[in-house]
Amino acid sequence: MKKSLSFLLAVMISMVAFTSAASASSNPFDDYPEVNNPYTVDPPAPVSLVEKYVDLGTHQIYANIQGEADNNRPTVVFEAGFGQDSTAWRYVQPVIAEQTLTVSYDRSSLGKSDATPMGSNRDAVGIATELHQILEELQVPKPYLLVGHSMGGNYVRVFQGLYPDEVAGIVSVDGTVDTFEKDILLPYFDHDFLFNMYIPAIDDAGEMGLGNYEDMIYSNAQAYGYREALANLPIFVLSSEKQIMPYSPVEDQETLQFIDLDQSDLRWHELQAELAAESTQGTFMIAKDSAHEINLYRPDIVIQAIEHILE
Repeated sequence: MKKSLSFLLAVMISMVAFTSAASASSNPFDDYPEVNNPYTVDPPAPVSLVEKYVDLGTHQIYANIQGEADNNRPTVVFEAGFGQDSTAWRYVQPVIAEQTLTVSYDRSSLGKSDATPMGSNRDAVGIATELHQILEELQVPKPYLLVGHSMGGNYVRVFQGLYPDEVAGIVSVDGTVDTFEKDILLPYFDHDFLFNMYIPAIDDAGEMGLGNYEDMIYSNAQAYGYREALANLPIFVLSSEKQIMPYSPVEDQETLQFIDLDQSDLRWHELQAELAAESTQGTFMIAKDSAHEINLYRPDIVIQAIEHILE
């Protein structure tokens, strides 16, 4: 499969591959060497799978619904990381669907969804607003337990800030810290790499309808602005042990020369712990033996975090 763009995820260090015209139907995790990961097994079979397309007027969005509603438990809603689709949750969603209703979906220009309409707002407010519309159209029961990976962590935090009465809790799966540029990018990334490769690559993703570097910065600021909304919310913050592990994709290993990874990992943990401390019901955990994609490399830990809040 010919790649037209390979770039660092806007939220961390992970590389993800996109194809050209076929990008909307490709699996963004094709290149991940999961066979080398000792914690990964075959994905569980979907539970009571219902696939729907939600018509938003300008485009259609694919939704993956599994499980059955439980009056005593919230609907679990999954939000994937930047440039990633609902397949990101293939190890986690079927397990949680045995306990309650679950929803994952493909943001526009990803997976089975239509391309992003021209002029769409791709920052966290725009994406959270669109997700709210999708859930309303699906008529899944409230409240929601939101699970967001990477930049998806900021998307779900902004959703909770916009619709606080509809959210029962959040699980942040190595979610992007809301001071990412100031506390991670500028101190620990080689600046030539940052400004000549990293930022232009993210802006190229914006041309594909995924959101550009400006959208990323706006999203972080929007999430930061809603920190007070976490005051009494159950939130479980997972932080990967290291962003790049021996079994991470080869492209990740190639970026090590441009990043002070040891120091950035330490600072990342500090910032994640601070986020959990924003809530009186916050829990922080480092996901041992995991790279950034905890949902792929240690799905068992993500499942435990979700179950912790469900219980």
